[in-house]
Amino acid sequence: MRTKINYDEFTVTFENEISEKALFNYYSILIDFLVEKFGKDAVRMALEKLIQED
Repeated sequence: MRTKINYDEFTVTFENEISEKALFNYYSILIDFLVEKFGKDAVRMALEKLIQED
């Protein structure tokens, strides 16, 4: 079961170094937020375009 996150009150704190897991979790939350706001097709197309830019 998914838990809804209140993005207005969500804070990401890194101590010393950014860990791979923390960074992955941050981007997962960001993508979830964007999908909710713009829809999965728009986010998918934007990510594909970003990946192709190299």
